[in-house]
Amino acid sequence: MRFIIHEQPFERILVAGQYRYEQDGRPTGAVEHWRLTAVHEPYQFLRVDLDGRAASGNSYLYHLTVGENGRPERLQYRFWGNGLTIRGNVLLEPETIMATRQVNGRTDEEAVTLPTDYRFGFPSVTGLGWLARQMGGRERGTAVLLNPDISQPQDAFKLVVTDLTLERGAALTLRWPGQARTLWLDEPGWPVRMERGGDGLTAVAMRYTIYQ
Repeated sequence: MRFIIHEQPFERILVAGQYRYEQDGRPTGAVEHWRLTAVHEPYQFLRVDLDGRAASGNSYLYHLTVGENGRPERLQYRFWGNGLTIRGNVLLEPETIMATRQVNGRTDEEAVTLPTDYRFGFPSVTGLGWLARQMGGRERGTAVLLNPDISQPQDAFKLVVTDLTLERGAALTLRWPGQARTLWLDEPGWPVRMERGGDGLTAVAMRYTIYQ
């Protein structure tokens, strides 16, 4: 697993896992590794390495800093692929998000003012699982997501503010305009399977460990 910020000796691993991405039941070659660690109370770090070098050739790294009551406070991310190198930093305040994004050396910034109960997610199984966990018992809410569409470099990883709906059944389905993700969660609330609506892309947990 690759890191933006390497784990330090004082960090304690809480949960770790791995997902394999499949298309119509066949492995694509893409694999997602993730680890949640505890640092000084109340902080935790969620690290994700979405490695698609054997599939699309793209790589994504995420480092989420989580504060009191599980509230995300900062996301750092990196992307390599399709002729792009993207470095980003997202600061999540109670009513404002400040995002800085560098695409092939060119930097831009954006700020969004939001209701205090917004939720935040990033484009990976772990990131969507974290978004579902933030919803708690809510069925609707305002969500802020990162746009993962690298076909338009000027818009890749920009903030998307959207209305989010969570449907409960045998699995949870997150819906926002034009998109749907269905997640099967284990008892602690981490995804063990994901299906993307309409195109046959799935991800299944291959390894999953809860540390005591």
